Amino acid sequence: MHCAIHFRKDIGHYLYFGKQVWRRLQVREGDIEAVEIEADTTTYQAGMPEELEEVLSTDPDGMKAFEALTPGRQRSILFMIGRLKRVDSRIQKALIVVEKLKMGVTDLKQL
Repeated sequence: MHCAIHFRKDIGHYLYFGKQVWRRLQVREGDIEAVEIEADTTTYQAGMPEELEEVLSTDPDGMKAFEALTPGRQRSILFMIGRLKRVDSRIQKALIVVEKLKMGVTDLKQL
């Protein structure tokens, strides 16, 4: 699971998880858990949705436009598509995003 390590002077380093992760892990605030932290070796520091990977692999211009984005925008797109629940929705969104990227649209709100 991808997440970020945060730091605050008063408490030190900590991991922040959204409610969905809390439910999935079946933990509550105040629970003490052991975690294993590994370096992220993925290309984009986030999981690539299969649907977007397929669209990009079949569209060289789309891949070029995606690769030209900053790493932060790339991750945002991965999360945007990956959070959709239905496969059909992920495919549709991937197609739309790649077409807009090829037209030069890089503003996440317009994607």
